[in-house]
Amino acid sequence: MTTISDILVYIIKNYPYKNDLSNARLTKMVYLVDWKACLVTGNQLTNIKWKYNHYGPYVDDIIETSKKDNIFKIVKTKNLYGFSKKRVELKDEDYNIKIDEESKKIINHVINATKDLYWKDFINLVYSTHPIISNNKFEYLNLVKSAKEYKKNNNNDKEKVTH
Repeated sequence: MTTISDILVYIIKNYPYKNDLSNARLTKMVYLVDWKACLVTGNQLTNIKWKYNHYGPYVDDIIETSKKDNIFKIVKTKNLYGFSKKRVELKDEDYNIKIDEESKKIINHVINATKDLYWKDFINLVYSTHPIISNNKFEYLNLVKSAKEYKKNNNNDKEKVTH
């Protein structure tokens, strides 16, 4: 299993719009990575136990990893609407990422599919994923099971971005 830190470093290093990488966006990107991995490999890349809360899939694992791991720093800033946000940045640009090629391909796919989406479109994409539309709020999301259900019901949709 790929570590959360390695996935975060890879996303931060490869995401073209660094200022957009708030904790909220980064968390949902890791969710999309786990979801895409389930569709491609049958397993998540992380061991995160995702929960569907008020604002879609969310866990504290991302921000907690960013706080405790010495290669990250949390920068407090404001979004376009003047509300505070936390952005995760790298302290150590030379950190040696340990990610296999298949995982890189999955993460790159998510980056490419989301990099040009404004927040509203990005959130709409996240909310349109099968685990979210097929579960109730406040439930834990079984991404592996959801991927099996989705693939069973959508045999011809293998090329879809993240559904």
